[in-house]
Amino acid sequence: MTVTITKVSHAKFSIKVNMCIDGSDCVAKLRMYSKDANRDLALELQRHSGCGLVFNRFYEEVGCYLAACPKSVQTGVVHQCGQKPMLQLMAWLSLLL
Repeated sequence: MTVTITKVSHAKFSIKVNMCIDGSDCVAKLRMYSKDANRDLALELQRHSGCGLVFNRFYEEVGCYLAACPKSVQTGVVHQCGQKPMLQLMAWLSLLL
């Protein structure tokens, strides 16, 4: 999977990415929300265009990365993680946090 960050908005805490797997493309937006001053965060992923299968794979890899983070809490979500998290995604999360 190739992931390219195309836009970063620090004001909206969002990132726009292009993804490609075996010639299939997908454009997605990732946005973080804060509920309160306790620094509880929620991550929203939206597919803007392209292949739903590529987006699903990206969604699973994001879930695997978050599940591996010591401070993240996952409720009611089960991920089958067989691959390493993408380096681009880790770079993205460090931009927003």
